[in-house]
Amino acid sequence: MITAALDAGLGRLRVGLSEATAYVLTELGWAKPKDIQACDLLRPGQSTWYGDVTVTPFAVSHSPGATGYVLTDGRPSVAFTADLSLRFAGRVP
Repeated sequence: MITAALDAGLGRLRVGLSEATAYVLTELGWAKPKDIQACDLLRPGQSTWYGDVTVTPFAVSHSPGATGYVLTDGRPSVAFTADLSLRFAGRVP
């Protein structure tokens, strides 16, 4: 996926992903290590700016490494997560 975007000439497109996603993509062979190095690794609590939009990752209580994101441009924010468990199963959120 990342490799295809870079090969298609989209190398100037900034790609952000969590460390867990980077690991899975590399282990499955869907991305080369050099492609992952070209990406922004997004870590919970550390904001990254994409133009006027600030992206702040946060850990979600699902599988290890699961991450949600808060996006804001200074106005109302949007929180996004596609990986959420409504039960904590003994884990601290």
